[in-house]
Amino acid sequence: MNSRVTLTCVLSLVFLGSLAAVGVQRKELYSLRSRQPASSQRTAATEPRPQAPPVTTSIPSAPLTEQEKLERLKLRAEVTRLRQRQQQLADVKDNNAQLLAKLTALNLKPGTDKIALPDGYVRASDSRMVGFATPEAAFQSFAWAFQRWDTNVLAQAATPEFFKYLVTSPEIREKASKVPGYLIRQKTSLPDGLIELEVEVVPGTPPDKLHLLLEDGQWKVTN
Repeated sequence: MNSRVTLTCVLSLVFLGSLAAVGVQRKELYSLRSRQPASSQRTAATEPRPQAPPVTTSIPSAPLTEQEKLERLKLRAEVTRLRQRQQQLADVKDNNAQLLAKLTALNLKPGTDKIALPDGYVRASDSRMVGFATPEAAFQSFAWAFQRWDTNVLAQAATPEFFKYLVTSPEIREKASKVPGYLIRQKTSLPDGLIELEVEVVPGTPPDKLHLLLEDGQWKVTN
């Protein structure tokens, strides 16, 4: 009788222990299942989302009209002309810089006889305002106004572009009175209607090339 009771108690304890173990396993399984969705969400949130390719739209350009084509050609021609003019003015600036360097080196002043003057050489002090009817007369009037810095006559003797360059260059104004004179070595008619004068300013040095054009019946120095 006692052994049966004892056996019954042991079996009861084993059964209760099994039930407790099953309960613990179910509780752990439920806890794992409840945590799994949050972990999946965190993983999905950390994964980079694929970016949609950029949408590009191209707007076809309308063909130019005949008037627009003509205007474009005119603009191109004007740009080309301005670039050529800019190059000419750059050459003028270089020539003037070389001339000023020569004058500074020789330290010449009007009326001095440091070197022998060639035949036909016109001193700056002897130049006159003789009008603009011929290239030679226009250049002498230009030289006269330049040596005395008479801007009213310079405005008549030079083209507007060249006149603007002269009056806006401080180094030109400073050296104008030091020009001793000039001698026209050669005169050439160019195909574009310009007259090219090879002018020797400082005796014994290579001549500089200057150009004149005819505007409204008057010759003007263009560079």
